[in-house]
Amino acid sequence: MKICMIIPPKYGDQYVRREAKDASYSIDPFMPYTQPLHYALIQRELNDIEINIIDAQLDHLSNKEVLDKLDSINPDIVITYLSWTCIPHDRVLAESKYPTIAIILQQRIDQLEACEIYKLKSKYILYKELEAPLIEALKEFQEKGDIETANGVIVNSNGTYKLLAPPKAYHLSDLPKPDFEAFRFSDYIKLREDISPDMRARTAHLSTMKNCPFGCSFCGSSNDGSKVEYQTAEQVVDQLKYLHDTYNINVFILSCNVFTTNKKRARKIAQGIIESGMKIKYSINDRVGNWDKDLADLLAKSGCYEVRCGVEAVDPKVQKVLNKPWDVEKLKEQFKIIHDAGIRVSTCFTTGVPGETKQSLDMNAKFISDIDADGFTTSPLFIMPASPLYYKLKSEKKLLTMDWHKYHELKELVYVNETYDNMEEILSAERYMKRKVYLYNMQRFDRGINYVFKNVAKYLATFDSLKKIVMSIIPKRTIGVLKNKLYYKQR
Repeated sequence: MKICMIIPPKYGDQYVRREAKDASYSIDPFMPYTQPLHYALIQRELNDIEINIIDAQLDHLSNKEVLDKLDSINPDIVITYLSWTCIPHDRVLAESKYPTIAIILQQRIDQLEACEIYKLKSKYILYKELEAPLIEALKEFQEKGDIETANGVIVNSNGTYKLLAPPKAYHLSDLPKPDFEAFRFSDYIKLREDISPDMRARTAHLSTMKNCPFGCSFCGSSNDGSKVEYQTAEQVVDQLKYLHDTYNINVFILSCNVFTTNKKRARKIAQGIIESGMKIKYSINDRVGNWDKDLADLLAKSGCYEVRCGVEAVDPKVQKVLNKPWDVEKLKEQFKIIHDAGIRVSTCFTTGVPGETKQSLDMNAKFISDIDADGFTTSPLFIMPASPLYYKLKSEKKLLTMDWHKYHELKELVYVNETYDNMEEILSAERYMKRKVYLYNMQRFDRGINYVFKNVAKYLATFDSLKKIVMSIIPKRTIGVLKNKLYYKQR
């Protein structure tokens, strides 16, 4: 059986990390992870197959060029990976004349709902789980030339969509190591080196966890009762070592939702890295709550240079809307432990939350300054399909559009927001909060005069007219090089 796996083209001039829950967009390409994993799994589970790969992002192909290449391959079945944020863009490659299994990422969305919204013409669409349904579907197609009984597969019959049976799932510990070579990681690195400065070119994302134990209302990975799954510490270290030794990748983003929730596993990963002799740097996402001095020192010793934590809000009223309560004083203590070990702290905050006030934004800014965050990001609240907030707004008929693509664009409000009338008001609130952070930091002479001047510069850069002047004087690549030299250092 001849199989063809397709990664669709860039969206406009940006590369898309389709497997991420928020489908990141960037000017430099993301090295794939889900597709190499599926390739290795198919090779392990099926016999008498030939797998072809069309990576339109890597090879700069248009949809038409992909379809032409597909004709030259003439596959028996196609597997196409779509992002929930750009289904209108990706769908053409899942609706060709060839039998196609459409995989709409991220996996927690309701693909049956996506089919109904966009009237997809794909014959087969995976539902919720990815790996087990994919293997079942391919085995049945190889045997019968059709898919009629596989668990976790939606079948499209003339615009009527039917889920054949609920999906089964593999344990993450039972999955093989992704076949990175099949997806030409060397070519990805070369392409990234042409675009990205210094160490950022040799950075890889690893997805080593599935589901999340927490129930944040805005998150597409919010816990719905699904079991939290982890790759073993040995699997993680084995992948790190392979990528480090084979491709000289020295910086990793471990895309677990919450790295230290399984504290024993976190320790084993750190110890495994140390024992391997690798000299790498890695960043982790974490809820933050399980840190102690020993854990922080161990992770720092193993190369952890950054902890990224989605605080989102410190105002209890806003936390309630987001279903993300924090003991703010305990959170400060946790960040101090991390800082004392020499690890950077980067925080994420959400603006535009219904019920938010100027005082809420001030509280966020003061908190960021108080903990001396090494970096922080802000983003308007955007609605992720499958999140509790999405279903709440939908049930209350407060969603203004069902086009998920517009949810990610953030060009307009896509839901009824009792606090803000339009997106420009939210962006204005976001700018206000950023400036307040820098104003608070500019008063911290106890952190040194360079610290104060740096925050003066950051404050001025929030004004577009001044930022354009700086960008016209200093080349963009030079700024990138300087930022990355600082970014990848521990404190």
